[in-house]
Amino acid sequence: MERYEPKNIFTWIDAFIAETTSPHHLAILKNYRRHGIFEVTGNWEWILTPEMTVDDPHYRINLGGGTLVLDGKEAVGEFYEGLKQTGLMSTFGPIREQFLVGDWGLASHGLWGHQIPGAVAIEQGHEIDDPNAFYNVTVLQATVWHYTPDARLIGEHIFEDPGSRTIEKLDPADVLTPDEAMEPILKLLADELEREPLPTAR
Repeated sequence: MERYEPKNIFTWIDAFIAETTSPHHLAILKNYRRHGIFEVTGNWEWILTPEMTVDDPHYRINLGGGTLVLDGKEAVGEFYEGLKQTGLMSTFGPIREQFLVGDWGLASHGLWGHQIPGAVAIEQGHEIDDPNAFYNVTVLQATVWHYTPDARLIGEHIFEDPGSRTIEKLDPADVLTPDEAMEPILKLLADELEREPLPTAR
């Protein structure tokens, strides 16, 4: 089974950025990339700044057969904080991904992987034989992100294909701890902030 490698989190978006020439489209893609690194590292407050996101964002997240609707920065912030508190964000990301970008925003489609403990696998509805083990879960996912003319995020719409989910028990030697997964991601964050520091006015 394929697995997510944290060091590859931006492989596909970086390749797409490299071949994009429209200044507006580049601004959207760079916002998306910056959003991703802030989200994975738990710095979600930086996502919801006026430079990156509109004052009243709208998210629709289709996971597990249901739809979660998030209206406004408070609801979105609470959602991100919940993800942060799981401690598992660094072990979740794209295994492979494709993109389209237009003046309205961008869309992506790809296979995503997540390494999770048995208790989380049970919560997600998986039938497993060992709640003390760790599991590798993969799923096909499509997303649509809308942006303003000045390349600020309006909102996300995420679609998971439940029928594509697979799960595999991991050998203990193959388990990647969140701290191990975060190490290359923190390097990417440092590189990102070196290229474009955060605005000083907060």
